Amino acid sequence: MRIKSGINIKNLAIVFKKICKKYNISKILIHSYFSIAKQLNFDGIHLSSNSLGILNEVKKSGLYSIISTHNENEIKKALNEKSDAITYSPIFRDKFKNKADGLDNLIKFYNKYPIRIYPLGGISSMKQESILKENGIYNFASISYFFK
Repeated sequence: MRIKSGINIKNLAIVFKKICKKYNISKILIHSYFSIAKQLNFDGIHLSSNSLGILNEVKKSGLYSIISTHNENEIKKALNEKSDAITYSPIFRDKFKNKADGLDNLIKFYNKYPIRIYPLGGISSMKQESILKENGIYNFASISYFFK
C-alpha cells in the first residue's frame, strides 16, 4: 500500500489490510509508514531509497523489507543493510516521461547481486510484462499496470 498524502493513513491502512486478507494476499506491505506497519502487524514495509537509515530498526522489528533503488550504489547499500528485497526503477518510460534506465541494467543486476529484485517503473502493459518474461523476469511491481 502506497499513500503519498492523506488525513487518516491508519484507517486507510486498516481497510487496505482487510481487503488484502479477503483476497488471500499472503504478504501485505505498507509504503514508508513504519510505526503503522508495526502497530497493525503488516508483514513488511517498502522504503524509499532515502530511508535506508531506518532499515536496521525495521529488521529488528521482524518486518520484511523492500528498498527502492535507482542505481547500482543504492543496490549495494541495500545489500549491505540486509534488505530482504529491492525495487529497481525506472525500467520503461512512465506516464510522467521519467527517463528509463532500461532492461540492460536490470538484467545485469539480476545476474550480479544475490537479492530479490522487483522491476518497477513504466510497467503498464502486457507487452512490457512479456518483455520482462522473455528476459527471465517473472515478478514486477507496478501501480499503473493494475489501475488502467
